[in-house]
Amino acid sequence: MSREILLGIDIGTYESKGVLTTTKGEVIAQAAIPHKLLFPKAGWAEHDPEATWWGDFCNLTKQLLETPGISPSDIKCVGVSAIGPDVLPIDEDFNPLRMGILYGVDTRAVIEIDELNAKFGEDTIFKATANCLSSQATGPKILWIKKNEPEV
Repeated sequence: MSREILLGIDIGTYESKGVLTTTKGEVIAQAAIPHKLLFPKAGWAEHDPEATWWGDFCNLTKQLLETPGISPSDIKCVGVSAIGPDVLPIDEDFNPLRMGILYGVDTRAVIEIDELNAKFGEDTIFKATANCLSSQATGPKILWIKKNEPEV
């Protein structure tokens, strides 16, 4: 008899977690995998997208599906959450072009934040997005890549 099982995966800053539950919220199994947060330079924070984001997802899923009495056909829904906003440029085949640049903990784009605020105006940006530019914002990080890693 097929069961209705939900698979949840969360990719976090320092570890990834996974859980199998029933549709009523009963936890059947859970697992966690610690991973590295990379600091290649002062103010930079990165993840290896293949090893950490995709690798942890695959490894946690495999580990949870080894739970006795669980079949892959029992999984009715997969939910994934992750740290963000992050920046990961990819090529036309969806391959990463560099390490993933993390959310606010990565502060490399301070100059780009100032440039964008000067160019468009802080009020204009806030009115358009309901946010101020900060180290959380992806736009300044994309501009940083354009200026500092044009090959990407």
